[in-house]
Amino acid sequence: MLEPVGLTELEERVYEALVLAHASTLSSLASGVGASRAKVAHAMNRLVELGLVNRLSGAPARYSAITPDLGLVELVRDREEALSRVRTRAAELTEAFRQAARMANPAELVEIVTGAENVYATFVRLQDTARQQLRGFDAGPYIDADPTQENMAEARALGRGVAYRTIYDEGLFEFPGRSRHIGAAIDSGEQARVAQRLPMKMLLCDEQTALIPVGPPGVGQAAAYLIYPSTLLDALSALFESIWDSARGLVISPAGEIKLDGLSELDIRLLQLLATGATDSTIARVTGCSLRTVQRRIRVMMRRLGVRTRFQAGLEARSRHWI
Repeated sequence: MLEPVGLTELEERVYEALVLAHASTLSSLASGVGASRAKVAHAMNRLVELGLVNRLSGAPARYSAITPDLGLVELVRDREEALSRVRTRAAELTEAFRQAARMANPAELVEIVTGAENVYATFVRLQDTARQQLRGFDAGPYIDADPTQENMAEARALGRGVAYRTIYDEGLFEFPGRSRHIGAAIDSGEQARVAQRLPMKMLLCDEQTALIPVGPPGVGQAAAYLIYPSTLLDALSALFESIWDSARGLVISPAGEIKLDGLSELDIRLLQLLATGATDSTIARVTGCSLRTVQRRIRVMMRRLGVRTRFQAGLEARSRHWI
């Protein structure tokens, strides 16, 4: 029973006998467990080393058991820490093995996963094995016939403390009920933004793997690319961050209404005036703000939109449906 924490059968029998006797000599224990005194002495030294037994003072030598809820629990904790180190080392060696294999054969930098069930299983596995962060483009078409189905793997990842950032394609909100599930994910800790159009569907797991489903639009993905650490993976990571920076913050009300995060009524009015080509002075007069306030807010909005001129800011805001 206690072999998983490193005890032999005899050591377990000696420890159990000592627990029941509370304190005993080697001779008494040897008689009780049916083993020689020398073998019991060897087992006892091991139990003392593991912190399960104390040697008492006096002669002949007597031993007492450490209470199991202290000794055994501490031993289990030590084993768990050791196993955790083994898992970490195994992951490091696995990655080193993969890197060596990929250097020998660059074709292994990209794996092709075929079959809708296998693609979906890989999608779930990446989320379940993520340690730090998951980033994704959420766009159609879907493997599952029901795009409103809740992503339980995401809920598990968020529960473990994994950071989760998702950029949603505007077209997703045409599906009834989709907003409600996205809102639930945001409430659970997901950071969400929305882009007018995404180039593909993608999941990035830590800095180690990317999954990109492929297939005829509208049919569902029958295959996917699984991309390992490489310049291609770096490029996909940079693509995500670039689109994330220019995407709109997303807030969904309990009723499922989509709202843009960080846009006040004044920001919307300012963008509307920019789109008409109004001057800073005109905007200040119409909005009742000081000229300095108007100019500062325009600069902030231009950086957010990634444009160089005020007029471009108005046009870009309109193309993104901000106004």
